[in-house]
Amino acid sequence: MGDPAIYTQDFTRGLPGVSAMLPGISSLWVYLYWTVGLLAITMVAYLLYTVMNRQVAGTLFWIMGFLLVYFYYVKWFVMGRKKKDAGNFTKCPDYLTQYVMPGSPDGTTKPKSVCLDFVGVSSNGTIKKCEKEPSECMKDPQYVFTPPTTKSLADYRDAAAAAGLIWSSVLGDV
Repeated sequence: MGDPAIYTQDFTRGLPGVSAMLPGISSLWVYLYWTVGLLAITMVAYLLYTVMNRQVAGTLFWIMGFLLVYFYYVKWFVMGRKKKDAGNFTKCPDYLTQYVMPGSPDGTTKPKSVCLDFVGVSSNGTIKKCEKEPSECMKDPQYVFTPPTTKSLADYRDAAAAAGLIWSSVLGDV
């Protein structure tokens, strides 16, 4: 059923930041974070620079400390604010390829977006691995995953679970 290495995921991605856990006082947390962070690195850098007479070490410590404080500010306060929206993710679950089924020339049927599996990642075997031409696979419903047309995340979650697929941009890390 495919390469087991494709199921390795980063479990820290998608964790809520401080602002997501306490949305009402997020600006207070930001000011407190920057104040404590900059005060701490400035004190240590000052000790290195003047008391211990290590000017290069003090300067490098302050620069690296500032970059570290900034990194965690982005990770906890900026990235934690992003909310999942049904319109902001890929049209197909992970490791599936999107194809557009052509409509009829007379216009009675419109083109429809479908997803085909060329890797074999369906954990319950609902979606078969397409090993022939994509146009042939699109005709057989066993090879086709059709994404929901609604904007509801629950519909996307249910469709992926029913097909035995992973959809990180919708479901996060499962």
